[in-house]
Amino acid sequence: MKTLIVNNKTKHLQELIGFLLGEKVVVTKEELSQYDTNGFDLIVFSGGSNIPTVLRHPEEYKEEIELIKNFSGAVLGICLGAEIITEAFGGTLVELDKEHRGEVELHSNSPLLPAQFIVQEGHQIGIETMPAEFEIIAYSDHGPEIIEHISRPIIGVQFHPEITNSDNINKWIFNQLKI
Repeated sequence: MKTLIVNNKTKHLQELIGFLLGEKVVVTKEELSQYDTNGFDLIVFSGGSNIPTVLRHPEEYKEEIELIKNFSGAVLGICLGAEIITEAFGGTLVELDKEHRGEVELHSNSPLLPAQFIVQEGHQIGIETMPAEFEIIAYSDHGPEIIEHISRPIIGVQFHPEITNSDNINKWIFNQLKI
């Protein structure tokens, strides 16, 4: 398997590289337009740190949005990446009342996941309105946490699976993306 990681200045790049299987290529969002994405099985859009939000600056993510819409392989969006997926498919984002950081309990709508489980997250932007072609797989007290496209292998997670110690969640992500 060949994976392209679009690094949006995540603090967890090394953990993300270790989390993913197979051959990995890392590019920054600024390098994305110069890179041929053909031949990749999976594109991962990382979380971000100290960069503009998609909520207030969607134009900053135009190339990533177009790639998500048009890529024929699997897509995984982590934290900021989930927000980019939401924007790409017409959902809306909202600023939460506070930053949600650390352990958060999620509730699952999927029989393939535990009914409740703990994840690690750090974000202040949430999904307000779901994109039409997506369903909520898991949620927390502050909104959707795992969203999945109903017919394409695209998943957005508002938490950080690369630092969440859960084989069940990680296996579910890879199984759903068919990778």
